[in-house]
Amino acid sequence: GHRPDRVAPGDGGRRHRRSVDRHEQAAAVIGLAAPAASELARAARALPAPVAGGLPPSIADFGLVDQATKHFEPGQARGVSWGNVAIEVAMWQLPDRVLLAVENTDEEATQNAVIEVDLGALGLTPKLPWQEFVGVRDLWQAGEETLPASLDYHNRTVTIEDLRPRAVRLIGIRRY
Repeated sequence: GHRPDRVAPGDGGRRHRRSVDRHEQAAAVIGLAAPAASELARAARALPAPVAGGLPPSIADFGLVDQATKHFEPGQARGVSWGNVAIEVAMWQLPDRVLLAVENTDEEATQNAVIEVDLGALGLTPKLPWQEFVGVRDLWQAGEETLPASLDYHNRTVTIEDLRPRAVRLIGIRRY
């Protein structure tokens, strides 16, 4: 008769394959949790020079260390603009979030950065207003405490007040 603890001749090793699949799944989950070294390196290279000490952990926590992330040099990103010539804004983009790397290039004067953000062009406009919202958060800054960046949703602007000379702030905007 048939014994359940033995592999039937026509089974083709299915039981063994199932256990291998479990191991592969575990490896895939571990791989997703930790960004690949090549992506960490690519992300670190895309940071503005004043961001010292390597890639801030908040960037990975925000989900931006990903091979799908597009990096834009200052002035290259569509959907982001500003009027202050002392300010430069680089951008990292995924479908539901962006990082703005806002730098005051002035050597002496503190600046206020008001950045116009076209939420629609960036895919960050909530499609169902009662279910989704857009959040802004500071992901990194050097030195002392400053006022957090603020998002004026209706005027589509992000404001960073009192950005010190040669300082950088990393700001995350995400559709939740």
